[in-house]
Amino acid sequence: MKVSHEGKLIAAFYFDQIEDFIVYVLKRCFVWQEEWLQYRCGEGGVKEFLGCITETGIFIRNGDMKLVDGAYIQCKKHEDGSVVLQSAGRRNNTKCKDSEGQEREEGSDWKEGSLQFKCGKGGVKNFMGCITKSERFIPYGEVNLVNGKHIKCEKLADGTIKMNIVSRSKCYAKCRDNEGRGVTEGFKWRVGSLQLRCGENGVELMGCVTSHGIFIPSGEVKSVDGYNVKCERSMDGLATMKIVGRSTCIRSRFKQTQLKLN
Repeated sequence: MKVSHEGKLIAAFYFDQIEDFIVYVLKRCFVWQEEWLQYRCGEGGVKEFLGCITETGIFIRNGDMKLVDGAYIQCKKHEDGSVVLQSAGRRNNTKCKDSEGQEREEGSDWKEGSLQFKCGKGGVKNFMGCITKSERFIPYGEVNLVNGKHIKCEKLADGTIKMNIVSRSKCYAKCRDNEGRGVTEGFKWRVGSLQLRCGENGVELMGCVTSHGIFIPSGEVKSVDGYNVKCERSMDGLATMKIVGRSTCIRSRFKQTQLKLN
């Protein structure tokens, strides 16, 4: 007999004999297993399928999915009566381990020295690319321009990973002008009375230019307004234009510029 909270009779069951009650309980409560399938006795004595049992003894209800040993397992009964217990993929938070044994979540990236990895599905550790000393990332198998050099991140047949210089870019800004802008090899510019050029080894002094526009090549001497003027670069890297003698009694002035070259 079943009674509600208000004391009203909802349903009542009458059994003429104790044997009838036992049969009823067995039909409603008795559960058994046939290989990896679980059943019970349902209404009207009908055999009712409940679910599946995994190899590790975990029960999965019919139509449900459960996480077992890092993988999602589904138990499903089809309309033709066949039952399948199948993997529905690994959980999204399966972790990887880095070189130090630290666990990494699926989808996370981390560095091991100059190498970058990503935790993929199923705890698979995927190599993503290389990292240069300047913290530039180069994807695996690709070539990137880094400091004027084409560098490739590659994995050799023996599993070794390394970065190789493929070529040097002709467009690399090897020098900086007086305003700090990067300039390429062969570029020329002036700083005051000094004529400069971006050479193979950096900034080079081409020569000096007087206030009258007369060009004096670096290391040479020219007569300018009665003076012997030399354009030179000293041992300490200081570039300057200076008077080294007089050619006539005519006095003149010209703008002198000094610049420290790298």
